[in-house]
Parts: sequence; structure tokens; C-alpha cells
Amino acid sequence: MRISHLELRRRLNDTKSKITNKQFFKSSLFKGYLADMADATGNRYKKPIKINLDWDSSDNADVAFTDNQLIYINAGNPMTKKLATRELKMLSLIGILAHEVGHILFTDFQGLGMFTDALKIGKFYPKAPDVIDEIEAETLDELQSYIQGKGKMIERAKQLIITIASSLLNVIEDVYIESRMCHKFPGLYKSGIELMQTLLKKEMKSLSEQIDDEKIKPLSIAFSLVLQYARFGDINNPDRLENEYTEVLYRCTDYIDEAVYSEDVNMRYNAANKIMLNLWFFIKQALDNGENNGDEEGENENSAGSGSPNGTSGSIDSALQEILEQLGVLAKQAGGTSQPKGENTPIQSDPSNTMPKSRAGNKDKDSKTSNSSAGNSTVELGGGKEEKPSQKATSIAGKNTSNEKTDDESINEVIGVGDSDEDMNPQQFLEEEAGRFPLMETESFESDGDGLITRDHRYEGSGYDSAA
Repeated sequence: MRISHLELRRRLNDTKSKITNKQFFKSSLFKGYLADMADATGNRYKKPIKINLDWDSSDNADVAFTDNQLIYINAGNPMTKKLATRELKMLSLIGILAHEVGHILFTDFQGLGMFTDALKIGKFYPKAPDVIDEIEAETLDELQSYIQGKGKMIERAKQLIITIASSLLNVIEDVYIESRMCHKFPGLYKSGIELMQTLLKKEMKSLSEQIDDEKIKPLSIAFSLVLQYARFGDINNPDRLENEYTEVLYRCTDYIDEAVYSEDVNMRYNAANKIMLNLWFFIKQALDNGENNGDEEGENENSAGSGSPNGTSGSIDSALQEILEQLGVLAKQAGGTSQPKGENTPIQSDPSNTMPKSRAGNKDKDSKTSNSSAGNSTVELGGGKEEKPSQKATSIAGKNTSNEKTDDESINEVIGVGDSDEDMNPQQFLEEEAGRFPLMETESFESDGDGLITRDHRYEGSGYDSAA
């Protein structure tokens, strides 16, 4: 432990101090606190982790990212700034740290890169999505014709397809690694992750709001619903609307539910490919609208005497760029942090893992279109009371933590004291039990001898070394 955690807590609770949030969260004391937590977790799995703590309060600044060795955290990020108290701000940064540590422990970085690289050369990784009927087969053929084709328009279409597919995969991967972290570390890490989920959920517009906003494209609405469900296991639909957007979502929920808790990384790749297949109607619509708008503007310019072909191309670029910007905002709202980069080998799966295989209780349409605030508790945020998700679809069963724990108890939970550990398999201690005499039940007590206790100085042990 490189710093005094009690001293950190004292400064955190010192309301009379004139130190600013920037000075506190950029201090060596707080950086050491996060570094202690990262070290305790990383060393447990022989993965050294370094922390780079920064302060950038601009709206477009990165929140956090990792390259598998270094974790960059922006303590001045917009989400943390919205929180009312310094203690909540600190908890949010712990949640961001937990998220990035989760990537280092559980994400296959190379696989994420291979997934995107495959689409760039017109292929699906690890394989093309399975089709269930002729309609899906035709859709797959059309989608493949775009990612395998040539030409300027095809390249723009491919850029849109790759953006959607990689964003879907990133969000599904985020939910998976956060679930693993909450399961492994049900202390401050879990509390921080759940707080960040609350902040991300606050940013999501309802389905009605998106439909009423003429600036939001149909593809962005469908994409938003899928991201919301993938991230939170629910969508913001208090009016319980049923339309083409929810219909597409219903076809994707099973793939999402299976992927977010599966230790098989291929399940997440396949889910992203399958979801993109179901979104193709809206993707194709956006591409067609871009072409039509380009043709109309090109005709207007030609009739005015310009005659430049660049006008048509520029208008198509502008139409697709607007959609890409909307998708980027939605992906950032759902993900919060940037995609991890680098090389990494995820830790081995836990043979005693008790994580759920899929989300439970979200199999009917009413639950998927329910108000996202139903059944939630509240936590005080900067703008008043904000809802905090209860332990349901996006929460993993584990120990409940009390807000009245001591500093040492909280730190012990974060570094894994008292929780299940994949490195501790009881079977390895039971393998030497083979061959020992079985227990026998007798009806009477019989004994030979005088009952005195004697010491055998020649005894050299039983040879059973694992008893301790």
C-alpha cells in the first residue's frame, strides 16, 4: 500500500478544505489510491497495471481507455462532473477504473481488431451469421455485396457498416467485462460500475422523444434501442410503443442475452453480426436516402449551371456523415469509454463460475418496452435525484455492500478478500483424499487399552501435506 487510505478518506470528507476538485483528483494521493487498487487486482492475475490520471473538462475529451498495460483516466470527464458530491465523483472514477481493469483481465483485444479488419476486406469474423429463413438469406447476400464491393459509394457504405458493427460489439463486450468484474469484486468496484451505469442510462432518450425529433434518423433510433437493451437489459419506452423499431429489437434480444454473459468470445462476435443483419433494413434505407439526396442536389446544381460532379458526391458524404455522427454520439453514450487497443490474453475462465448464462425475466415484450425507471432506487446526483438500477438484468448476483463499511473493509472487498477466486479450486485439495478409509457408523463404543495418552517420539508424519 503506497499511500494512507485513511488520510485520503479524511481529505475526502473535509468539507472546510479549500482544495478544488481538480487539485484533489489530480493529486498524487488519489492517483496512488487508484494505483493501489489496480495493483492489487492486476498482481492477483500476474498482469501489471499502470495508471495515468489526467484532468480534461472539455466536452469531447476521452473518458478513459487502456492498451492492456496503461490505463488512462480523465478525472474531469463530463459524467463525473455532473455528480453532486466529491465522494460520488470518487466512486465514479473507481467505476471507470474497474471497467478498464475488466478489459485488461477479460477482453480479447486481438479478437476485437480481427472482427473489424475482417469487415474491411469483405468478410465476417469468425464466420458469416447463420440465417433462419429465405428473407435473412437474401439480406445476408445484399449485405455481403456491399462489404465485398468496390467503388467510392461502396466504401462509404462499408464505413457505416463497420461503425455500426464495431459499436455493437464494444457495448456487448463492455457489459460482459463489467458483469465479470461485479461478480469477482462485489465491493467498491461493483458500486462504481453500477453508478456509471446509472449515469449512462440518464443520457438515453426515450423512444417517443427520438421519434418526435426530426433530426434523428430512423437508423439512429433502431441503433439506439439495440444499444440500450444491450447495455441495460431494458429500453426507455414509458409509452410502451410498438412499431418497426421495437420489432427489430425483439429479433435481437435473444442474441444479446446469450452474448453478454457468455465466456465464449465468439458468441459476442456472432451476436454483433446477427444484430447487424437485422438492422440492415434501416442501414440500406440510410444508404438509399443518401444516394437520392445526392442525386437531387446534383440535378439542382446542374440546372443552375455548375455542372460539377463533386456536388453530388459531397451531398452523399454529408448525409452519411450526419448519420455517422449520430451513431457516434449514441455509441459514446452507451459505452462511456473508448475501445481498448493493444494485445492481450484474457485470464482463464473460472471453473466455479456462477454467472448467469443469460438475462432472466426479460422474455416478454411488455418487459422490453417498459419504463426504464420502473422498480429502481434513487441516488443523489448533481441535477437532483437520479435512478439507480436495482439488481436485475445488468447486475450480477453477489454480496450486498453496506454504505457503512470501514475503509479497510471496503479495500479488502475490492482486492478480493473474502470473495470467490478462480485460482482457488477446492478439487485440488481433494485429489489426495482417494484411498482413505471411509467413515463408518457403529452402534456401540468399544476400545482396548487403559485409555492413557502416550507420545510416540518416532512419528515422522503422515505424508499428507495439503491439510493446511
